Amino acid sequence: MTEKLYEVVIKTTVVVLGEDEKDAYSRAREEMGEITCDMYFDVEVIKDLTGETLPPNWDGMCIPYGGDGTTRIKDLPA
Repeated sequence: MTEKLYEVVIKTTVVVLGEDEKDAYSRAREEMGEITCDMYFDVEVIKDLTGETLPPNWDGMCIPYGGDGTTRIKDLPA
């Protein structure tokens, strides 16, 4: 069986203390590692992908999550 690339959305909801929305956003970004530790996430598989439909900031040189940690997208079987 050949593995394929899939676009997946991972979401969680947290409460962050901040002076305003911009500050709350900044604090959430700063605390991302702490926030995500032992959290429950909703996972939604959106679609399978081809090199033509990769999400923004992903290209053939990226290493996909869930792989062997070294194989780049460009080196995966078509």
